[in-house]
Amino acid sequence: MTVYLIDNHAVDSEAPDFQRCLADAHQRRVRPLCTCRHEGDKLAMVLAQVKIKGEDRTIIRRLPGSGHDHAADCRHHEEPEGISGLTQVRGTAIQHDEADDTYKLKLDFPLGRQERRLSEVNPNADHAPNAPRPKVSRLRPLGLLHHLWEGADLTRMNGGILNHRSWNVVRTRLLAFVARQRTSTRDIAKQAFIPQSFTLEDKPRLEGVLRKHFFNAMTRKEAVILIGEVKDVQDRQLIIKHLPFLKLLTGESARSSFAKAWGKAEPLRMAHEHSHIVAIAIVFIEPTGVALVHDIDMMNVTAQWVPFEGMDEHALLASFDHAKRSYQKSLSYGTPAPISVARLLDTGDQGTACFMVREVITPELQAVMVALAANDVPLWCWAGNEAQPALPKRRRFVENANQPSL
Repeated sequence: MTVYLIDNHAVDSEAPDFQRCLADAHQRRVRPLCTCRHEGDKLAMVLAQVKIKGEDRTIIRRLPGSGHDHAADCRHHEEPEGISGLTQVRGTAIQHDEADDTYKLKLDFPLGRQERRLSEVNPNADHAPNAPRPKVSRLRPLGLLHHLWEGADLTRMNGGILNHRSWNVVRTRLLAFVARQRTSTRDIAKQAFIPQSFTLEDKPRLEGVLRKHFFNAMTRKEAVILIGEVKDVQDRQLIIKHLPFLKLLTGESARSSFAKAWGKAEPLRMAHEHSHIVAIAIVFIEPTGVALVHDIDMMNVTAQWVPFEGMDEHALLASFDHAKRSYQKSLSYGTPAPISVARLLDTGDQGTACFMVREVITPELQAVMVALAANDVPLWCWAGNEAQPALPKRRRFVENANQPSL
Protein backbone atom coordinates (compact mmCIF):
# COMPACT_ATOMS: atom_id res chain seq x y z
CA MET A 1 0.00 0.00 0.00
CA THR A 2 0.97 3.67 -0.34
CA VAL A 3 -0.27 6.43 1.94
CA TYR A 4 -0.92 9.97 0.70
CA LEU A 5 -1.85 13.16 2.48
CA ILE A 6 -4.87 15.02 1.10
CA ASP A 7 -5.75 18.17 3.06
CA ASN A 8 -3.56 16.79 5.88
CA HIS A 9 -5.67 13.61 6.05
CA ALA A 10 -3.95 10.26 5.47
CA VAL A 11 -5.49 8.28 2.58
CA ASP A 12 -4.57 4.63 1.96
CA SER A 13 -4.22 3.62 -1.71
CA GLU A 14 -5.98 0.33 -0.92
CA ALA A 15 -8.92 1.92 0.90
CA PRO A 16 -12.38 1.31 -0.68
CA ASP A 17 -12.99 5.05 -1.04
CA PHE A 18 -9.56 5.85 -2.52
CA GLN A 19 -10.96 6.66 -5.99
CA ARG A 20 -13.60 8.95 -4.50
CA CYS A 21 -10.95 10.83 -2.50
CA LEU A 22 -8.78 11.30 -5.60
CA ALA A 23 -11.70 12.48 -7.73
CA ASP A 24 -12.72 14.98 -5.06
CA ALA A 25 -9.14 16.28 -4.72
CA HIS A 26 -8.85 16.63 -8.51
CA GLN A 27 -12.08 18.63 -8.68
CA ARG A 28 -10.89 20.95 -5.89
CA ARG A 29 -7.39 21.18 -7.45
CA VAL A 30 -5.73 19.85 -4.32
CA ARG A 31 -2.38 18.13 -4.78
CA PRO A 32 -1.84 14.96 -2.72
CA LEU A 33 1.47 14.49 -0.95
CA CYS A 34 3.35 11.19 -0.98
CA THR A 35 4.40 10.15 2.54
CA CYS A 36 7.06 7.66 1.46
CA ARG A 37 9.97 9.62 2.88
CA HIS A 38 10.67 9.25 6.55
CA GLU A 39 13.41 11.88 6.28
CA GLY A 40 12.63 15.27 4.73
CA ASP A 41 9.58 16.85 3.15
CA LYS A 42 6.54 15.10 1.70
CA LEU A 43 6.48 15.02 -2.10
CA ALA A 44 3.78 16.70 -4.19
CA MET A 45 1.95 14.51 -6.71
CA VAL A 46 -0.15 15.11 -9.83
CA LEU A 47 -3.75 14.00 -10.41
CA ALA A 48 -5.27 13.30 -13.83
CA GLN A 49 -8.60 11.99 -15.07
CA VAL A 50 -8.48 9.22 -17.67
CA LYS A 51 -10.70 6.56 -19.19
CA ILE A 52 -9.65 3.00 -18.43
CA LYS A 53 -11.72 0.34 -20.22
CA GLY A 54 -14.44 2.91 -20.75
CA GLU A 55 -14.60 3.91 -17.08
CA ASP A 56 -13.66 7.37 -15.77
CA ARG A 57 -10.78 7.06 -13.33
CA THR A 58 -8.57 9.47 -11.43
CA ILE A 59 -4.92 8.44 -11.33
CA ILE A 60 -2.04 9.73 -9.25
CA ARG A 61 1.51 10.07 -10.57
CA ARG A 62 4.77 11.71 -9.61
CA LEU A 63 5.93 15.08 -10.88
CA PRO A 64 8.28 14.83 -13.91
CA GLY A 65 11.88 14.33 -12.85
CA SER A 66 11.01 13.52 -9.22
CA GLY A 67 11.41 9.73 -9.38
CA HIS A 68 14.79 9.76 -7.62
CA ASP A 69 13.36 11.85 -4.76
CA HIS A 70 10.92 9.16 -3.66
CA ALA A 71 11.99 6.56 -1.11
CA ALA A 72 13.53 3.39 -2.53
CA ASP A 73 10.54 1.29 -1.44
CA CYS A 74 7.92 3.66 -2.90
CA ARG A 75 5.96 2.65 -6.01
CA HIS A 76 6.83 6.06 -7.52
CA HIS A 77 10.59 5.60 -7.09
CA GLU A 78 12.78 5.51 -10.18
CA GLU A 79 16.30 4.08 -10.16
CA PRO A 80 19.19 6.40 -11.10
CA GLU A 81 20.36 6.17 -14.71
CA GLY A 82 22.71 3.29 -15.49
CA ILE A 83 21.79 1.00 -12.57
CA SER A 84 19.91 -1.68 -14.53
CA GLY A 85 19.07 -2.65 -18.08
CA LEU A 86 15.92 -0.52 -17.85
CA THR A 87 18.05 2.53 -18.71
CA GLN A 88 18.82 1.06 -22.14
CA VAL A 89 15.21 0.27 -23.09
CA ARG A 90 13.18 3.03 -21.40
CA GLY A 91 11.83 5.51 -23.94
CA THR A 92 12.73 3.28 -26.90
CA ALA A 93 11.69 -0.36 -26.52
CA ILE A 94 9.42 0.56 -23.57
CA GLN A 95 7.37 3.74 -23.71
CA HIS A 96 5.23 4.56 -20.69
CA ASP A 97 2.11 6.67 -21.20
CA GLU A 98 1.62 8.23 -17.77
CA ALA A 99 -1.75 9.71 -18.76
CA ASP A 100 -3.46 6.31 -18.70
CA ASP A 101 -0.64 4.27 -17.13
CA THR A 102 -0.17 1.96 -20.12
CA TYR A 103 2.96 0.79 -21.94
CA LYS A 104 3.75 0.69 -25.64
CA LEU A 105 6.35 -1.96 -26.44
CA LYS A 106 8.59 -2.60 -29.43
CA LEU A 107 9.49 -6.27 -29.76
CA ASP A 108 12.29 -8.05 -31.62
CA PHE A 109 10.19 -11.14 -32.36
CA PRO A 110 7.01 -11.66 -34.39
CA LEU A 111 3.55 -11.90 -32.84
CA GLY A 112 1.92 -12.83 -36.14
CA ARG A 113 2.82 -15.21 -38.96
CA GLN A 114 3.17 -12.37 -41.46
CA GLU A 115 5.57 -10.42 -39.26
CA ARG A 116 9.32 -10.72 -39.40
CA ARG A 117 11.90 -10.57 -36.67
CA LEU A 118 13.85 -7.30 -36.60
CA SER A 119 17.09 -8.39 -34.96
CA GLU A 120 19.57 -5.67 -34.24
CA VAL A 121 23.30 -5.91 -33.87
CA ASN A 122 24.41 -6.13 -30.24
CA PRO A 123 24.80 -2.40 -29.44
CA ASN A 124 27.36 -3.10 -26.73
CA ALA A 125 29.69 -5.50 -28.50
CA ASP A 126 32.59 -3.03 -28.45
CA HIS A 127 31.27 -0.88 -25.64
CA ALA A 128 33.81 0.96 -23.48
CA PRO A 129 33.09 0.41 -19.75
CA ASN A 130 32.81 4.09 -18.82
CA ALA A 131 31.03 5.32 -21.97
CA PRO A 132 27.26 5.96 -21.97
CA ARG A 133 25.43 2.80 -23.01
CA PRO A 134 23.46 3.13 -26.25
CA LYS A 135 19.72 2.57 -26.23
CA VAL A 136 18.19 -0.74 -27.29
CA SER A 137 15.24 -0.21 -29.61
CA ARG A 138 13.47 -3.57 -29.26
CA LEU A 139 12.89 -6.19 -26.57
CA ARG A 140 13.90 -9.80 -26.94
CA PRO A 141 11.75 -12.36 -25.04
CA LEU A 142 13.89 -12.13 -21.88
CA GLY A 143 13.58 -8.34 -21.95
CA LEU A 144 9.80 -8.64 -22.12
CA LEU A 145 9.80 -11.14 -19.24
CA HIS A 146 11.95 -8.83 -17.10
CA HIS A 147 9.66 -5.89 -17.89
CA LEU A 148 6.58 -7.87 -16.83
CA TRP A 149 8.29 -9.27 -13.73
CA GLU A 150 9.41 -5.87 -12.48
CA GLY A 151 6.12 -4.19 -13.36
CA ALA A 152 4.29 -6.86 -11.38
CA ASP A 153 6.45 -6.05 -8.30
CA LEU A 154 7.95 -9.54 -8.33
CA THR A 155 11.49 -8.17 -7.99
CA ARG A 156 10.65 -6.95 -4.48
CA MET A 157 10.50 -8.95 -1.28
CA ASN A 158 9.05 -7.96 2.05
CA GLY A 159 10.91 -9.86 4.75
CA GLY A 160 7.68 -10.43 6.65
CA ILE A 161 6.08 -12.57 3.92
CA LEU A 162 8.74 -15.24 3.43
CA ASN A 163 7.33 -18.47 1.91
CA HIS A 164 3.93 -16.89 1.19
CA ARG A 165 4.48 -16.10 -2.50
CA SER A 166 2.92 -18.87 -4.58
CA TRP A 167 2.52 -19.39 -8.33
CA ASN A 168 -1.08 -18.15 -8.00
CA VAL A 169 0.21 -14.86 -6.56
CA VAL A 170 2.82 -14.59 -9.31
CA ARG A 171 0.21 -15.29 -12.01
CA THR A 172 -2.33 -12.82 -10.62
CA ARG A 173 0.22 -10.02 -10.51
CA LEU A 174 1.56 -10.75 -13.98
CA LEU A 175 -1.91 -10.77 -15.53
CA ALA A 176 -2.75 -7.42 -13.92
CA PHE A 177 0.36 -5.82 -15.41
CA VAL A 178 0.08 -7.59 -18.79
CA ALA A 179 -3.33 -5.94 -19.19
CA ARG A 180 -1.56 -2.57 -19.60
CA GLN A 181 0.81 -3.66 -22.39
CA ARG A 182 0.42 -2.85 -26.09
CA THR A 183 2.43 -2.77 -29.27
CA SER A 184 1.58 -0.42 -32.13
CA THR A 185 -0.85 -3.01 -33.52
CA ARG A 186 -1.46 -5.60 -30.82
CA ASP A 187 -2.91 -6.09 -27.35
CA ILE A 188 -0.34 -8.18 -25.45
CA ALA A 189 -2.96 -9.41 -22.95
CA LYS A 190 -4.93 -11.16 -25.72
CA GLN A 191 -1.90 -13.17 -26.79
CA ALA A 192 -0.36 -13.91 -23.38
CA PHE A 193 -1.13 -17.23 -21.70
CA ILE A 194 -0.09 -17.78 -18.07
CA PRO A 195 -1.41 -21.11 -16.76
CA GLN A 196 -3.35 -21.53 -13.55
CA SER A 197 -2.11 -23.94 -10.90
CA PHE A 198 -2.92 -27.47 -12.03
CA THR A 199 -5.08 -29.89 -10.05
CA LEU A 200 -6.21 -33.28 -11.29
CA GLU A 201 -9.83 -32.52 -10.42
CA ASP A 202 -9.76 -29.35 -12.51
CA LYS A 203 -7.97 -30.91 -15.50
CA PRO A 204 -10.94 -30.92 -17.94
CA ARG A 205 -11.64 -27.20 -17.39
CA LEU A 206 -7.95 -26.22 -17.63
CA GLU A 207 -7.56 -28.22 -20.85
CA GLY A 208 -10.59 -26.41 -22.25
CA VAL A 209 -9.14 -22.99 -21.40
CA LEU A 210 -5.86 -23.88 -23.14
CA ARG A 211 -7.60 -25.34 -26.22
CA LYS A 212 -9.74 -22.22 -26.64
CA HIS A 213 -6.75 -19.87 -26.37
CA PHE A 214 -4.65 -21.93 -28.79
CA PHE A 215 -7.52 -22.36 -31.28
CA ASN A 216 -8.14 -18.59 -31.35
CA ALA A 217 -4.41 -17.96 -31.88
CA MET A 218 -4.30 -20.49 -34.73
CA THR A 219 -7.39 -18.96 -36.36
CA ARG A 220 -5.97 -15.42 -36.17
CA LYS A 221 -2.47 -16.64 -37.18
CA GLU A 222 -1.07 -15.06 -34.02
CA ALA A 223 1.62 -16.15 -31.62
CA VAL A 224 0.94 -17.20 -28.04
CA ILE A 225 3.19 -15.55 -25.46
CA LEU A 226 3.44 -18.42 -22.98
CA ILE A 227 4.90 -17.75 -19.52
CA GLY A 228 5.20 -20.64 -17.09
CA GLU A 229 7.44 -22.60 -14.76
CA VAL A 230 9.64 -25.18 -16.48
CA LYS A 231 9.30 -28.69 -15.10
CA ASP A 232 11.62 -30.50 -17.48
CA VAL A 233 13.04 -30.70 -20.98
CA GLN A 234 12.93 -34.00 -22.86
CA ASP A 235 14.63 -34.09 -26.24
CA ARG A 236 13.00 -31.21 -28.14
CA GLN A 237 9.98 -31.04 -25.86
CA LEU A 238 9.43 -28.35 -23.21
CA ILE A 239 7.31 -29.44 -20.24
CA ILE A 240 5.56 -26.68 -18.29
CA LYS A 241 4.74 -27.56 -14.69
CA HIS A 242 1.08 -26.46 -14.69
CA LEU A 243 0.41 -27.72 -18.24
CA PRO A 244 1.13 -31.46 -18.02
CA PHE A 245 -1.27 -32.15 -20.90
CA LEU A 246 0.55 -29.80 -23.32
CA LYS A 247 3.26 -30.96 -25.72
CA LEU A 248 5.47 -28.00 -26.70
CA LEU A 249 7.90 -28.84 -29.48
CA THR A 250 10.89 -26.72 -30.42
CA GLY A 251 10.79 -25.33 -33.95
CA GLU A 252 13.87 -24.91 -36.14
CA SER A 253 14.11 -21.18 -35.38
CA ALA A 254 14.23 -21.79 -31.62
CA ARG A 255 16.72 -24.65 -31.36
CA SER A 256 19.71 -22.42 -30.70
CA SER A 257 17.98 -20.14 -28.17
CA PHE A 258 16.37 -23.18 -26.52
CA ALA A 259 19.68 -24.97 -26.00
CA LYS A 260 21.41 -21.83 -24.78
CA ALA A 261 18.65 -20.90 -22.30
CA TRP A 262 18.30 -24.42 -20.89
CA GLY A 263 22.06 -24.93 -20.68
CA LYS A 264 22.37 -21.83 -18.50
CA ALA A 265 19.25 -22.23 -16.36
CA GLU A 266 19.24 -25.93 -15.48
CA PRO A 267 22.62 -26.10 -13.65
CA LEU A 268 21.57 -23.16 -11.45
CA ARG A 269 18.29 -24.88 -10.58
CA MET A 270 20.13 -28.10 -9.75
CA ALA A 271 22.45 -26.15 -7.45
CA HIS A 272 19.46 -24.67 -5.56
CA GLU A 273 16.77 -27.27 -5.06
CA HIS A 274 14.00 -24.85 -4.03
CA SER A 275 14.55 -22.45 -6.91
CA HIS A 276 12.50 -22.35 -10.13
CA ILE A 277 12.98 -21.76 -13.84
CA VAL A 278 10.46 -19.49 -15.59
CA ALA A 279 10.24 -19.68 -19.38
CA ILE A 280 8.82 -17.18 -21.85
CA ALA A 281 8.06 -18.95 -25.13
CA ILE A 282 6.75 -17.45 -28.36
CA VAL A 283 4.53 -20.26 -29.66
CA PHE A 284 2.76 -20.65 -33.01
CA ILE A 285 -0.02 -23.22 -33.43
CA GLU A 286 0.29 -25.12 -36.68
CA PRO A 287 -2.83 -25.94 -38.75
CA THR A 288 -2.38 -29.52 -37.51
CA GLY A 289 -2.76 -28.28 -33.93
CA VAL A 290 0.91 -28.85 -33.01
CA ALA A 291 2.34 -26.13 -30.74
CA LEU A 292 5.79 -25.07 -31.99
CA VAL A 293 8.13 -22.82 -30.00
CA HIS A 294 9.41 -20.09 -32.35
CA ASP A 295 11.57 -18.28 -29.77
CA ILE A 296 12.31 -18.82 -26.09
CA ASP A 297 14.30 -17.68 -23.09
CA MET A 298 14.45 -18.73 -19.45
CA MET A 299 14.99 -17.01 -16.12
CA ASN A 300 16.13 -18.50 -12.81
CA VAL A 301 14.20 -17.33 -9.74
CA THR A 302 14.62 -18.03 -6.04
CA ALA A 303 12.12 -19.89 -3.87
CA GLN A 304 10.49 -16.46 -3.44
CA TRP A 305 10.32 -16.00 -7.26
CA VAL A 306 12.97 -13.23 -7.29
CA PRO A 307 15.23 -13.44 -10.39
CA PHE A 308 18.94 -14.23 -10.11
CA GLU A 309 21.62 -14.89 -12.73
CA GLY A 310 24.42 -16.65 -10.86
CA MET A 311 25.59 -18.33 -7.67
CA ASP A 312 26.78 -15.06 -6.14
CA GLU A 313 23.44 -13.35 -6.69
CA HIS A 314 21.59 -16.29 -5.17
CA ALA A 315 23.85 -16.25 -2.11
CA LEU A 316 23.23 -12.53 -1.66
CA LEU A 317 19.44 -12.82 -1.96
CA ALA A 318 19.39 -15.92 0.28
CA SER A 319 21.20 -13.93 2.99
CA PHE A 320 18.48 -11.27 2.80
CA ASP A 321 15.71 -13.88 2.99
CA HIS A 322 17.36 -15.62 5.93
CA ALA A 323 17.55 -12.30 7.79
CA LYS A 324 13.93 -11.51 6.77
CA ARG A 325 14.95 -8.26 5.12
CA SER A 326 13.05 -6.22 2.52
CA TYR A 327 14.84 -5.71 -0.79
CA GLN A 328 14.54 -5.13 -4.53
CA LYS A 329 16.57 -6.80 -7.27
CA SER A 330 17.57 -4.97 -10.47
CA LEU A 331 17.23 -6.73 -13.85
CA SER A 332 19.14 -6.65 -17.13
CA TYR A 333 16.11 -6.51 -19.49
CA GLY A 334 18.01 -8.84 -21.77
CA THR A 335 20.72 -6.24 -22.41
CA PRO A 336 24.40 -6.32 -21.46
CA ALA A 337 23.43 -4.33 -18.39
CA PRO A 338 25.73 -2.91 -15.71
CA ILE A 339 26.49 -4.88 -12.57
CA SER A 340 23.39 -6.37 -10.96
CA VAL A 341 22.31 -4.56 -7.80
CA ALA A 342 20.12 -5.74 -4.93
CA ARG A 343 18.92 -2.84 -2.78
CA LEU A 344 17.88 -3.28 0.85
CA LEU A 345 14.73 -1.20 1.34
CA ASP A 346 14.55 -1.13 5.14
CA THR A 347 17.66 0.97 5.89
CA GLY A 348 16.29 4.46 5.26
CA ASP A 349 14.69 6.40 2.43
CA GLN A 350 17.47 5.67 -0.08
CA GLY A 351 17.90 2.06 0.93
CA THR A 352 21.32 0.43 0.61
CA ALA A 353 22.76 -0.91 -2.65
CA CYS A 354 24.35 -4.33 -2.09
CA PHE A 355 26.91 -6.12 -4.26
CA MET A 356 28.90 -9.32 -4.35
CA VAL A 357 32.48 -8.49 -5.40
CA ARG A 358 35.03 -10.99 -6.66
CA GLU A 359 38.75 -10.13 -6.51
CA VAL A 360 38.75 -6.57 -7.90
CA ILE A 361 36.21 -3.84 -8.56
CA THR A 362 35.75 -3.78 -12.33
CA PRO A 363 35.37 -0.49 -14.26
CA GLU A 364 31.67 -1.26 -14.82
CA LEU A 365 31.07 -1.86 -11.12
CA GLN A 366 32.99 1.31 -10.33
CA ALA A 367 30.73 3.27 -12.73
CA VAL A 368 27.61 1.88 -11.02
CA MET A 369 28.98 2.77 -7.58
CA VAL A 370 29.71 6.32 -8.74
CA ALA A 371 26.16 6.66 -10.10
CA LEU A 372 24.69 5.44 -6.81
CA ALA A 373 26.94 7.66 -4.71
CA ALA A 374 25.88 10.66 -6.83
CA ASN A 375 22.32 9.94 -5.70
CA ASP A 376 23.40 9.57 -2.03
CA VAL A 377 22.66 5.82 -1.99
CA PRO A 378 24.73 3.99 0.68
CA LEU A 379 26.79 1.03 -0.56
CA TRP A 380 27.47 -2.38 1.01
CA CYS A 381 29.89 -4.90 -0.53
CA TRP A 382 30.53 -8.55 0.17
CA ALA A 383 33.85 -9.94 -1.08
CA GLY A 384 32.97 -13.34 -2.55
CA ASN A 385 36.12 -15.00 -1.18
CA GLU A 386 35.39 -13.90 2.40
CA ALA A 387 32.73 -14.51 5.04
CA GLN A 388 29.65 -12.35 4.70
CA PRO A 389 29.92 -9.10 6.68
CA ALA A 390 27.04 -7.93 8.85
CA LEU A 391 24.11 -6.53 6.89
CA PRO A 392 23.29 -2.83 7.29
CA LYS A 393 20.97 -2.25 10.22
CA ARG A 394 17.28 -1.60 9.76
CA ARG A 395 16.20 1.99 10.27
CA ARG A 396 12.45 1.41 10.39
CA PHE A 397 9.98 -1.44 10.67
CA VAL A 398 9.14 -3.28 7.44
CA GLU A 399 5.44 -2.90 8.18
CA ASN A 400 5.73 0.83 7.43
CA ALA A 401 7.23 0.33 3.99
CA ASN A 402 5.30 1.32 0.87
CA GLN A 403 5.64 -2.01 -0.89
CA PRO A 404 3.38 -4.90 -1.88
CA SER A 405 2.21 -7.32 0.77
CA LEU A 406 3.13 -10.44 -1.23
